[in-house]
Amino acid sequence: MIGRINPLYILGGVSVLLLISILSLYSIKSNYTDAKIKYKETKELTTKLVALKRLYSKRFILPRKYNSSVEVTHSGATTKLYAQKINLQELNSLMKYIINSTYQIQSFKIEKISKTKATLKMDIK
Repeated sequence: MIGRINPLYILGGVSVLLLISILSLYSIKSNYTDAKIKYKETKELTTKLVALKRLYSKRFILPRKYNSSVEVTHSGATTKLYAQKINLQELNSLMKYIINSTYQIQSFKIEKISKTKATLKMDIK
């Protein structure tokens, strides 16, 4: 009997180890969820900052296909677009390009001249 270990001691030791491992798993899980929440917040903030950077630091560049019909003048941070007698399909394509980009439009005026032609005046910041 001297060399034998009481089975209650073994059961107690295993239960203590199990309790310690469960508690450490819960603390690791809570740290993981906190890190996951912080990652999502940082990702949202980064997306907003990238959009703001594009909005305020991007200079308007007109695609080459509009160079013949649209006059572009840059004055400081403002870009002025002027098109006289522009085709309506070309105007529609240009407006899709501008609206789908991140530009701040200050003024905007379109006048229809005929069924197929119009004039455009726009200020973009």
